[in-house]
Amino acid sequence: MQASVCLPMRRAREWGFFAVIISYRHSFTFLHCPKTAGSSINVALAPFLGPRDILLGAQREREKAAIKLNLRARWDAFRCRPDRIGSIVAANARRQRSVLSFQDRLYEPHFGQVTDHPFAEEVRRFDEAAWNRNLKFSFVRNPYARMASFYFYLTGRAGYPDMSFSQFVPRLIAGEGRLSKWQRLVSTWPIYTINDRVAVDFIGKFEQLPKDFAELCGLLDLPVQELPHAKAATQYDYRELYDEPTRALVERACEKEIDHFGYRFQTSETATHKTLPTLSIETSERKIMRKILIMGLPGSGKTTLAKALVPRLSAVHLNADEIRANINKDLSFSVPDRVEHARRMGWLADKIAASGSYVIADFVCPTPETREAFGDAAVIWVDRIREGRFADTNKLFVAPNHSDIRVTADGSPEYWAEQICGMLRPVFDPKRPTALFVGRYQPFHDGHKALIEEGIRRVGQACIAVRDTSQLDEKNPYGFEHVRSRIEEGLRHYLGRFTVVQIPNITGIYYGRDVGYVVERIDLNDELHAISATKIRKSVLLNGDPKGIPVSPNA
Repeated sequence: MQASVCLPMRRAREWGFFAVIISYRHSFTFLHCPKTAGSSINVALAPFLGPRDILLGAQREREKAAIKLNLRARWDAFRCRPDRIGSIVAANARRQRSVLSFQDRLYEPHFGQVTDHPFAEEVRRFDEAAWNRNLKFSFVRNPYARMASFYFYLTGRAGYPDMSFSQFVPRLIAGEGRLSKWQRLVSTWPIYTINDRVAVDFIGKFEQLPKDFAELCGLLDLPVQELPHAKAATQYDYRELYDEPTRALVERACEKEIDHFGYRFQTSETATHKTLPTLSIETSERKIMRKILIMGLPGSGKTTLAKALVPRLSAVHLNADEIRANINKDLSFSVPDRVEHARRMGWLADKIAASGSYVIADFVCPTPETREAFGDAAVIWVDRIREGRFADTNKLFVAPNHSDIRVTADGSPEYWAEQICGMLRPVFDPKRPTALFVGRYQPFHDGHKALIEEGIRRVGQACIAVRDTSQLDEKNPYGFEHVRSRIEEGLRHYLGRFTVVQIPNITGIYYGRDVGYVVERIDLNDELHAISATKIRKSVLLNGDPKGIPVSPNA
């Protein structure tokens, strides 16, 4: 670790606050991308830090939340300003900003004097042993939205001129005037990469912050924390700020992160991934991608990744070696036969995906011709090695011009499997308008399915509340987990647009005044109305065949 030199103080508004955590107690490093709720993450993690841990940034937020100063903060402040030992010792949780300012100033030689978000290479150089040992993480955000947030943040600060968004973006990118100190933060790519390769172990997304932060807490072996709203957010539609030239500037400046994370210019902040050109089952607003190609050089880890994905997606796995041994015995490894091999695997994958199941095909798929023969799919390129085991395949292999996820040597197969699942599987959003359905579903049948489908079409998504399943009897022969699994199977084409919850034996629904709920009966056709759960239960009891319960996936 290099020796620190404390730089002279300037007015606080002339320099930013660093944003990084290096925890020696819990072995993690947080690299903060601007405008991604990093201050909230700092405040949430601060209470768990040890006396030697370094937490830089979020000064106002930490003081507001009364986060106690640790020993490292006071010691660093003393090293910077030994003449202020009295105020450093006397500082408390509510009056600590001067101590934090001294500490931040101490680290400027390591992390840069002109910005508050150090790059990955700078943090690695500062303490390489901690970098190699720690779990490193960061959070990213749609660059189009992040640039809009940056605009409101900077133009709202004292000393920054009033300007339109279309004036702000080119000036920031060019580093004109006082915006020059923020120029290097136009793209967040260097914050979590080194030499153009992702250098951290976990990257969460601002668009799904609660889910990803909860997952991160699990990785850190910390209790899941509710993120505080450290800074008030402005509600706006970022698209309204953009014209075509401004949009093109952001696309060029943030090209690497847009391409890597699949961000696009869009309406919804929740749908952050590319619309993949895959075989898919349409729901009214989103697509479920079910046909997946995992490709790359021999020995790159394709099959290992596929095996990590299969249980997460309940997917069918098509391994090239097994397909060649059992179905494609007539094919050699010539270029024409490789194309035919890819075509057959693609056809088989299409048939499986059409039934509603996920299917993962893992094979080299070395050329544009083989990929075209395989057909539309979510393409996962495993790019972890420079050369494979076979020289002829190495010569034949052409890196894809497009892949939906590029798997690098950074991160375990389990990590990449989670990233892929996050791209493929829509997540139920509890904040969106939701239709409520209450029932016993003993059993769940086509009438229930049609009713809920209609609710989803009308409102967008559904909460299916299953009642009175704690005790099994003649009227309730199925436990909650059985009922939930049948509902999830019957509605699998609507993945991400419904949730199933267990509730008590609700027998009445009352409300005191009109508060905006719509209470409505949905009329189905006579055939669906005629389906009787009682008759189905009796039939199952007589036949002893619970598989006979009708739930048609395509009803």
